[in-house]
Amino acid sequence: TLKYLYLLFSPDSIGESPGVQDGILLHHSAYVLNTEGHPYAIPTTSEWSRVVTLEQSIEPRYDWMVVNTKQVDESLEVSLHPRYAFGIRTDVNNGVHFVDDQHVAYAAGNNITQLHVDQRTQTFMPATKGALGICCTGISAERRYLAVGERHSEQAVVSVFDLASSKRVKTLRTECGVKDVDCMAFSGGEGKCLVALSKVHPDGSQLSPAEGHHQPMEECGTRPDCRLSCWDWDQGRMTASVRLLDSYPSELRAVPACVSFSVSDGIKLCTTGVNFVAVHHVSPAGELTAAIPVQEQLKCLPAEHQYSMGEQNFPSDAPSGFEVTSHLWTVAGDIICGTSDGKLLLFDEYGMFKQSLIIDPTATNGAYRIMVPWSKGGFLTASDDGIVRTFRKNSDDPEQPYRLSRIFSVDPPGKHPSGSESQPESLSADGLSSPHGEANATSKARSTKLLSISLSPSEDCLAAITDRGQLISIPLRSAKRLREAPLKGGREEEYLPEKQPAKWMLCSLHAGPVLGMDVCVRRPIVATCGADHTVRLWNFWKRRCELEQHFMEEAFSIALHPSGLQALVGFVDRLRLMDVLKDELKTYKDFPQIKSCRECRFSTGGHLFAAASGNNVEVYKTFTCERVYQLKGHNNKVRAICWNWDDTRLVSGGMDGAVYEYDMVGSGQRLSDWVNKSSFVSSAAVWTDTSAVSKKGLLQNGLPVTRVYAVGNKSSIREVYSSQLQGSIDAKPSCDDDVTGPVYFGQICLGESTKTLFVSTSSPEDSEVLGGAIRCYRLLSEESSDNDTGVVGDEVASAPTSRPDAMMLFTCGEDGCVYVFEIRNKSRLLSIRQSGGAEGSEEDEELPYSEEVLMTKTALDEKQHQRKDLRRQVEELANQTDYQLRHRDSYHAERIAALQGKFEKSLQEQRDKYGSVYEMLREEKDGVQGEYERKIRDLLETQKSELQEQEIAYQEKIVAQVTK
Repeated sequence: TLKYLYLLFSPDSIGESPGVQDGILLHHSAYVLNTEGHPYAIPTTSEWSRVVTLEQSIEPRYDWMVVNTKQVDESLEVSLHPRYAFGIRTDVNNGVHFVDDQHVAYAAGNNITQLHVDQRTQTFMPATKGALGICCTGISAERRYLAVGERHSEQAVVSVFDLASSKRVKTLRTECGVKDVDCMAFSGGEGKCLVALSKVHPDGSQLSPAEGHHQPMEECGTRPDCRLSCWDWDQGRMTASVRLLDSYPSELRAVPACVSFSVSDGIKLCTTGVNFVAVHHVSPAGELTAAIPVQEQLKCLPAEHQYSMGEQNFPSDAPSGFEVTSHLWTVAGDIICGTSDGKLLLFDEYGMFKQSLIIDPTATNGAYRIMVPWSKGGFLTASDDGIVRTFRKNSDDPEQPYRLSRIFSVDPPGKHPSGSESQPESLSADGLSSPHGEANATSKARSTKLLSISLSPSEDCLAAITDRGQLISIPLRSAKRLREAPLKGGREEEYLPEKQPAKWMLCSLHAGPVLGMDVCVRRPIVATCGADHTVRLWNFWKRRCELEQHFMEEAFSIALHPSGLQALVGFVDRLRLMDVLKDELKTYKDFPQIKSCRECRFSTGGHLFAAASGNNVEVYKTFTCERVYQLKGHNNKVRAICWNWDDTRLVSGGMDGAVYEYDMVGSGQRLSDWVNKSSFVSSAAVWTDTSAVSKKGLLQNGLPVTRVYAVGNKSSIREVYSSQLQGSIDAKPSCDDDVTGPVYFGQICLGESTKTLFVSTSSPEDSEVLGGAIRCYRLLSEESSDNDTGVVGDEVASAPTSRPDAMMLFTCGEDGCVYVFEIRNKSRLLSIRQSGGAEGSEEDEELPYSEEVLMTKTALDEKQHQRKDLRRQVEELANQTDYQLRHRDSYHAERIAALQGKFEKSLQEQRDKYGSVYEMLREEKDGVQGEYERKIRDLLETQKSELQEQEIAYQEKIVAQVTK
């Protein structure tokens, strides 16, 4: 289905291309000119909804016109497709799920990412159009479907994805006024029932999932309107919606926060929260009914949590109640609830309180923040201080049906920064501590808090999201070898948790907003700096973090040399030119006069670099660090710096709304300027028409005119050249989403080969959390090629950066996610297809990435010295091994000879000792044998004689009888 068709025409070519006459499209085919100006046909089968006539009054340059069709398909000429994401959202309730033992699903930006743990590949499931963020997720019992709650400006949306195909199978709308969803759960069995919990304040404001799930009950204030919605999601219809707090006293300050279905009975669901525990039944028609009245349930609470329900009178000194932070259903149908003060409460299948479980006497506040079922009727909990407890069924003691099995604390793969108070040592790419870096290695890192966990189907591994924005894997098979907790009583040291090491499931990620980003030409790396005081190098080809280094100061900006071997980093107190070594970033030159540099850029050739220093732009030589120019003119902070393609021009933009163009060949004089004091410039991109000389186009001082595209706090892209505003592209909300507020442009970059502008957008008036997106605009176009092409997440904090070949786009945002997009150019694919698969001449072939790394002479000498030492050690070991082998051979030969002589002597002694006995026994045997042979002969002769005598006797008897 073709959504937009983009036609590129020149006024001189009107009427010359087939299918076009007098500027009117006649046939069911369109022609797109590639960068060389050759038309390529795109056949279509649908009828045009309208015919667009090309205006004759436009300037003699290429312009883009848009033709809409009735059918919506075939992608646009330039489109973005997410390829990889380094980052994870920490504000999503139930944010991580094991799909199977090899795949993990989690939220990154405004996408659900499915990661293959071994192969390190990712598939993306994007949120719907206009989504301002992902609130929560829920997975079905058979781990096939994933429900995603999305925050919208008017009405929240629940998307159901098929994890096998990574496609959205159903989109469910919530009630009017519900802008986000706090928690969701699938029913057991086939999972056809889906429930969602949401909260809306009476004033119309909305609680974020993190606030609704972890906000202390004394800070809840006015009680919100909590709703429990139920869908038959396969049919796509809402079957029921109930208000949970209508029957609760207003003084109770109850706030539901979590919902789940029973594992043994798919029609029962439990909802818990602050001063709230309720069980509902789902009828065959999908209706929700309470299992027991609220009055009876409240009377059965523990004594310290009960209120005088008969008089409905709550004194000012009444107990503060309880806050259930998590719960789970047991196989027997009971409900175990963990409270914020470190207690376990047991309820029956109807929500009636049964007893308190005193299992771990050392449990403190937040000990049972998260609970998940475990094997053989047990369960597993995670606390705020990073301690994991495993419980198993205890059939020996009916008063305590569960016992604490093991307790261990999660030891993350490397220390994480804990704020400004202490900074850990730097980490290498594999998460191990590195001796390099400028952070305090002796500082004590705080404990790791687990925000969300998921147990693998084989129960060998536990996936977890930490409060530092890391996705880690905790092996449980090795945890079984840890010390078991005592059955009853025991000393306090027996309950001390042991360390259980964890490892990165993806790699080390940013914790907090990413403030700067840049990409180089020769190496497949992206450099970023973040609010977590780290500078990282990402290898987007191998999908890993190659280098991570912590600093005491916060880095505001970063720039990579085209070779990828040097980097500029702007800190609070100075600008640093650093060498990118294999294992660290080493400072090459400090510029203390440039403080809090928010923007720095290497030139296209890499021989110069420019940095913003207050209201000025400082230009230095890269290899001598000699200042070449000090460019003045701005009346406020400089926020944008960009070079043109041949480094002859430099363009700057500032908070004063000015765009200045400087000559970098001569004396650095200002060539053009444009000022709009009603706005500021936050980012700019430069495009130079290099064909202007041959076409006798617009020139300035004998050079092609540089066109500047600037964005700021206005809803438009402004095109500036020759000191004048030549045009602008207004930012319009997408017609497919429900965003009604203005859309602002924040950052911009240019894809040279595709002639496409990539712009980050946000709608700050719609939500406190800005929904970041990337829009693609063809050069000199007044319409976007796609509205909100790639929904990234929170507002894009740094400029989208593309490679010089415009085949990759990189973005980073305030949620700490670094996205890698693939830029697909349809016209290029068509040209390749029609040219028989040849992409171009040998001159146009892309160079392979460089695999060389930079090392200092000292480090190289150390490596060589280590190599020599290792070789010497190998030789010594080889000599020792040869000597030991020879010594062993000789020793064993001597041992064999000695043993052989010993056994031969023993054998001879045995022969000598038992020889006479043998002869005697043989003579005795011969005598006995001869005697018995004689006896046998005598017996035979006796038998023979007796037989003859009997025969003669019988003969005589016969003769006597015959004679008678």
